[in-house]
Amino acid sequence: MIRNLVAWGLYPSMLLTGLTATHLGLQAGYNVTPIAMGVVLLATLPLIIAQRFLPAEESWNPDLRSYKVDMLHMASTAMATDLVRATSMGLVLQVAVVMHGWFGRSFWPDSWPLVAQFALGVAAGDFGAYWVHRVCHKLPLLWRLHAMHHSSEQMYVFAAARNHPMNAILMNAAHLIPLTLLGAPVEIIGLTTVFTGLHGMLQHCNVDLKHGWFNHVFATADLHRWHHSADMEESNRNFGNNLIVWDWVFGTRYLPGGHPEQLGLGDVSLRENFVVHLVSPFWLNRLLAPRPPSA
Repeated sequence: MIRNLVAWGLYPSMLLTGLTATHLGLQAGYNVTPIAMGVVLLATLPLIIAQRFLPAEESWNPDLRSYKVDMLHMASTAMATDLVRATSMGLVLQVAVVMHGWFGRSFWPDSWPLVAQFALGVAAGDFGAYWVHRVCHKLPLLWRLHAMHHSSEQMYVFAAARNHPMNAILMNAAHLIPLTLLGAPVEIIGLTTVFTGLHGMLQHCNVDLKHGWFNHVFATADLHRWHHSADMEESNRNFGNNLIVWDWVFGTRYLPGGHPEQLGLGDVSLRENFVVHLVSPFWLNRLLAPRPPSA
């Protein structure tokens, strides 16, 4: 019974709890950045425990080296997130102010209920992220930034943090710019940021979750694991960051059932070394090596 409760309840309960905590913190007057970072950091604890007792695949439990590398990635990605808030958000906010002066109003529907505004924020941010993500798989230059995220050959919670800082800036900007141009308030930006952080860990975690109808709306782990398949035909699908809606619309949703046979970068591997990962966009072809036969 406990296993079924975790399998069916962990996904929605973590998202709802995180969003509620963020909303209450903002209502109490706390700054959005530490709230968002704190909520996402605390959410790793139940996922680490669930991975231990309810894994989707035993072979996806990482070794100590992968844990160390991905914890370093988590730190560097956090810095990249702060950088994008300090630079791109400020620049785009300035554009929004100028546009507000032209049109005399914000495009954002402030009169809508908070839940409706949040839904619009997730959909608008994910539209930008969907297309940037899809282009990253098509253009060789952007693939160099993005490939390192696909280098993990296990799917577990910290694999979400395996992200080159430049790729993190790009994806965060893709999510943030549509919201800023539309004039979304800080609370909506904060809620969607927390939702994205929590959802990223949930879709990468090695937990045997049951998603049911959520698979038709959200980019759950069931779908996102196929995006990390070592088969490039399979991995060039399911580009949604939080939602699978845009994949439905543009014909890239893929859910055959089960799990991919292998994860990673096809028949090549990237060494489990943080420095190698950081320089990989500049020397990607030189750093890739044939996947060991035992992998």
